[in-house]
Amino acid sequence: MTVAGAAVYAADRLTPEKALTQADVVAAVSETVPTSKSKIARYSQAVYEAGKTHLTPTDSVAELVASD
Repeated sequence: MTVAGAAVYAADRLTPEKALTQADVVAAVSETVPTSKSKIARYSQAVYEAGKTHLTPTDSVAELVASD
């Protein structure tokens, strides 16, 4: 759920209108599983960079998720 929330946050960063804050995402995800702003920040940065550089699932995002 944290990774999904981070993906939503990263997608929001890629749009012209920034509708979400990290706190919004943490609050929404925490309804299901505990998470934190630092996890959302880490994951969303990795997802954002993946979107910009078209990384494959075997790149650093998968390693980041696996290590959590």
